[in-house]
Amino acid sequence: MAIMQKVEWDGKQFHGFVDIGTNYCNEDDYLPEARNVLVLMLVALNSNWKIPVGYFLISSLDAQQRSNLIQHCLKLCHESNVKIYSLTFDGAAVNIAMCTELGACFKYGQTFKPYIYHPTTKEKIYVMWDACHMLKLIRNTFCDKNTIQDPAGNLIKWDFLSKLQNYQEREGLHAANKLSNRHINFKNEKMNVKLAAQTLSSSVASALLYCEKQIKLPEFQGAESTAYFCEIINNAFDLLNSRNKFSKKEFNQCMSQTTCEAYIQYINGCIKYIAQLKTSDNMLLINSTRKTGFLGIIICLTNLIDIYKTLIQKTSMTYLLSYKLSQDHLEVFFSAVRSYGGNSNNPTALQFLRIYKRMLVRHEVWGSQFGNCIDYQSVTILHVTSAHVREPVDYLIDTSTLEIDHDDITLDHAYHDSFGLNPYINDVVGYMSGFVVRKVRKGLDCEICLNDIVSKDSSSLLINIKDRGGLTKASKDVHRLCLLCERVCRQTEACIFVKNNIKLYLACQTKFLVDSNIFSSFAMQQHMLNQTVLNNHRNQLIDVIIQTYINIRLHYFAKLASERENRIRKFYNHLTLFKNE
Repeated sequence: MAIMQKVEWDGKQFHGFVDIGTNYCNEDDYLPEARNVLVLMLVALNSNWKIPVGYFLISSLDAQQRSNLIQHCLKLCHESNVKIYSLTFDGAAVNIAMCTELGACFKYGQTFKPYIYHPTTKEKIYVMWDACHMLKLIRNTFCDKNTIQDPAGNLIKWDFLSKLQNYQEREGLHAANKLSNRHINFKNEKMNVKLAAQTLSSSVASALLYCEKQIKLPEFQGAESTAYFCEIINNAFDLLNSRNKFSKKEFNQCMSQTTCEAYIQYINGCIKYIAQLKTSDNMLLINSTRKTGFLGIIICLTNLIDIYKTLIQKTSMTYLLSYKLSQDHLEVFFSAVRSYGGNSNNPTALQFLRIYKRMLVRHEVWGSQFGNCIDYQSVTILHVTSAHVREPVDYLIDTSTLEIDHDDITLDHAYHDSFGLNPYINDVVGYMSGFVVRKVRKGLDCEICLNDIVSKDSSSLLINIKDRGGLTKASKDVHRLCLLCERVCRQTEACIFVKNNIKLYLACQTKFLVDSNIFSSFAMQQHMLNQTVLNNHRNQLIDVIIQTYINIRLHYFAKLASERENRIRKFYNHLTLFKNE
């Protein structure tokens, strides 16, 4: 962690010089000032705690010195009866050289040995290159190389991701993915893991396949290999980032007896695929100068299997959460250290020392049950909530305060299913209508209305690609109603930010165009006979669907309006931190 380079006097001694616990002499004229702090942390695999076990104020530390510190730490942990099974760090060259000094060999092949030996017990300690850092490095390499060859010789192109973003921006709707300009132009946010994970994701892979296979856009022909690459990297990262034993995602569950066999088979396939990726000049990526990310994923996947087998054999553990092996625990600790400084997020050496002690004490001291005061952790303080109470869907839109000039509406009252929208928009709106139904039915108690808004099948090709058994499918009536809302939003887009009461305005414009064919099933007609003409469930259902969809679109318009082309805040913040200012 980078710290502010500053020498301070605390009344007894100077602070801010290099200190690795060797009782240095302050009078040394050549003692350098500390620019970084190296922290060693233990994370429990079979419990839910973590603790920093040591820190070293350094200017720079070579591989030999780091290896000596690691060995000393392992010996002290053994004396405290702590068993170490893995060592995690990022992909810095000095850390890789450190493990080479300790006996590891990261050259993929017959001499591949991604582990070191414990200096005391001589047991294997598996080396993990942090998966988050590897994911960012893979994304960076993919962007810089622009073209990669898969094992079959097909081209994996970054241009397909750029084309997907441009197409989605041009159409004004996203094909169920998070891709934006920030993900394509990420140079100022290289350290943002979320952007890398959302770029090389299964949702982007599905969108590419949808554009190539379903609506057959010519600019996406040949994107299948790129989609498969994104899928492999996404699943590999999920396997290395499992946090919940009961996760519903296929590759985000823990390593256990029920998942072990399938995971090992899939991991071996991933390793084989990644190991055979080549650059445009037919050089294997794991042998190129940009090998770190790809080689790191292979090392992590290989060691994940070995760590699981070791823990099952030598301990009473029955499952393994791979998130325990990540460096996120240390990153969160560093984030907490920086947040303690208030307005200054770059502590000096003295400030780091005090924050370090404070965090340890805060997590060690607990109130006694025999004290003369009550432990407020067991007492809930009552407070007045500012949240609105959610009402059931039994209301009508109050249009008494809004005057609508229907001459402004240029839509044809006798609309058709397509509404003049292209197949892409039709499919994306069909996907969104399922989300609308999912939100609307939370406030519905009427069984007849619930049956009228859901369907077992969907005409949206995007849903057919994305569905893995859990997506909500909207009925044709809801789909048609959402398409009508979409057309109204598009025709009113020019005045969305200047029109007063825009949500109510769009809702009234849309409802004016709804004809009697919407929700006209026999069951709904019989249901309406027991209700008043104006205040019936059909009208209420139409109102809430229109409002829900329009609300989603207005959020999207606001997000687009506030999106910046170049984000520089994080770039300059990290630049300041790494300059030790």
